Amino acid sequence: MSGVKQLVKKNYSNDELISARILLQEVAEEDYLRECHHVGSRQDKNENPELAALAAGLSPFAFDLVNAEFTYATSGHADYQLDIGNDAVVLKSRRTGDTHL
Repeated sequence: MSGVKQLVKKNYSNDELISARILLQEVAEEDYLRECHHVGSRQDKNENPELAALAAGLSPFAFDLVNAEFTYATSGHADYQLDIGNDAVVLKSRRTGDTHL
């Protein structure tokens, strides 16, 4: 606020005050646009709500790991066979043949 007081003096005419007001408005709009165009400053409309909720509780590093796995699993490149038994569930990768209990 001190910047405004330095810019606008009490003895300014109405024309000078209007010019100062327009200048301040333009500066504020430029700052807003700069923030909006900054990468990562806005949420993606297509973002997964489960990942968004998970992001609040994880470190950025852990979230990046989970997000990469989630993206791979939902991309269509993952090819798994799921065998559900009475005692265990076996997950088998059709691509590598690896099995996981």
